[in-house]
Amino acid sequence: MKGEKNGTFVISLDFELLWGVHDGKTKESFRENIVGARKAVEEMLELFDRYQIHATWGVVGMLMAQSREEILQYSPELRPQYENPKLSAYQYINQVGDCEDNDISHLAYSLIAKINTHRNQELASHTFSHYYCKAPGQNVEAFSADLAAAQAIARAKFGRELKSLILPRNHFVKDYLDAAYEQGFSVIRGNPPMYAYNTGTKIAKALRLLDTYFCVCGRKSYTLKDQANKKIINIQASSFFRKYNTSLSFLEKQKVAYIKREMTYAAKKGQIYHLWWHPHNVALHREQCMAQLEEIFQHYVYLKEKYGFESKTMYETSEENR
Repeated sequence: MKGEKNGTFVISLDFELLWGVHDGKTKESFRENIVGARKAVEEMLELFDRYQIHATWGVVGMLMAQSREEILQYSPELRPQYENPKLSAYQYINQVGDCEDNDISHLAYSLIAKINTHRNQELASHTFSHYYCKAPGQNVEAFSADLAAAQAIARAKFGRELKSLILPRNHFVKDYLDAAYEQGFSVIRGNPPMYAYNTGTKIAKALRLLDTYFCVCGRKSYTLKDQANKKIINIQASSFFRKYNTSLSFLEKQKVAYIKREMTYAAKKGQIYHLWWHPHNVALHREQCMAQLEEIFQHYVYLKEKYGFESKTMYETSEENR
């Protein structure tokens, strides 16, 4: 395993549009977020180009289709049988339009094609159907079939073999890793190891909110020294770039300052710092969020010049640390 001479700045995005919230939102109720998220994708690509940011885009496979019929064409025969049927994306396929122009909530081929043409951007999987690994009722066989479908549509539509896997809700299930590896994946994004990020209690939720602004859960950067010779490397998340909070607007500068401090620590120590978010997180206050991201990227440039901090995708990070 190679030594880590420089720190690494990893960015990953969960690109899902309505498929990520299909059990709680509708096209109508989530439309403003969808429109803003689609605009945000293009604006983020411009920022990534300007500051030479490498990013991993975990895309829901169904978004890669150009119509409802294509989703059905690539859907696996074996599907998850969740105890809560609302969790299944397949319950909503009949709501999908016949083309992207008629359904910007469920179809995003044009945007993914644009991502695919930009330098330093990795196309990755957010599973085919926004699959919930920990939901009662599903099993590893259905999970494997879902990943096979994600690979099939990525190969057919974009000529890509996906290597990085971002699981919805970061539901990292160790028993499923062999299935992911068999479907061609060698990198995964897990949660930070702290208590607050691995349980769903109200206390944990409150701690995660506080941890957006203050270091209440500890340092978020890390190394991969304990993952030598593993089939699948866990490029775990460090921090979630939370949406602009109008109720806590007085803390927004603190949010960015905290991220920059964590980046600086990682750069100095030669560690990995992994920042992630969804495009719809920056949808409703795009101007403020883009300004915050640009401030973060400008800080990255400073750290690159001073400490050799390097921007890498999840896959690039894993390959350089095997």
